[in-house]
Formats: sequence, structure tokens, C-alpha cells
Amino acid sequence: MYRKILWSLISTLIIFGTGIYLNVSMSLLMFAVISYVLPLMGNIVIDYYVQTENVLIGSGIISTITTTGYAIFAILMENNINFDGFIRQHTYRSGNMTMGLEPGLADMSQLIFVFALNLSVLYFIQYLSRGDFSHVRRK
Repeated sequence: MYRKILWSLISTLIIFGTGIYLNVSMSLLMFAVISYVLPLMGNIVIDYYVQTENVLIGSGIISTITTTGYAIFAILMENNINFDGFIRQHTYRSGNMTMGLEPGLADMSQLIFVFALNLSVLYFIQYLSRGDFSHVRRK
């Protein structure tokens, strides 16, 4: 379990450290990749290669570490003096439709989303990797 925690901490520090370094100078795509995709991919690799006895606890711990890293990243992004300009730059309007970032990156709903996304994907991957689908009937 300690190896999983250590690798998760290292992965989180590298990914969100890069995001903090790039801060508001990154594109919207890069923001999405650093905020959601890379941490999830890193967690999948760590969860797959570093096995633990209890899948749910192991996945829950690395999801918590990732959510904590995201929270720090989001708070630092929000406190940047150029953050409002970053949101305006990446908000697109077309008629009645608006697509863009919300200013509350570190809101509780966002943190719950990041945690739930990581935990559910990790648990689903572990479920698939067990490979026992004998209980599933084919018609």
C-alpha cells in the first residue's frame, strides 16, 4: 500500500506541478488534460501495476491524493491575478449557447466530481482486469 501511495504522490506532484508552472498560459485543451486526463491515466497505471489487497481502499486512497492535488492546483489557479482573463479567453459564445470554464475550480461540487471520476474509473478498470465474467449470460 505504501508503494501505491508513494507513486501516487510522485505522479500528482509532477502533473499538477506542471500545471501550476504553466498556470494561466496554457490552452483550454492543456488545462483539461492536466486537470483530468493525465491524473486519471497516471492513477490507472499505478493502480494496475501496484496491487493492493483491498481494491476499493487502494483506489480510494489514490483518488483522495489526486483530489487533494487538484484542489491545490485549482486554488493556485483561482488566486492568479490573470485568472479572470484566462476564463474570458476560453469562453466561447454562439447565439444562446455559451461554453467555457466556471470560476469555481475549487468548489466542493468540483472536488466531489474529481474524486468520483477517479474512484469510479479505477474501480471499473479493476473490475474488468479481474476477467471473471462467468456470471454474465449471453442470449
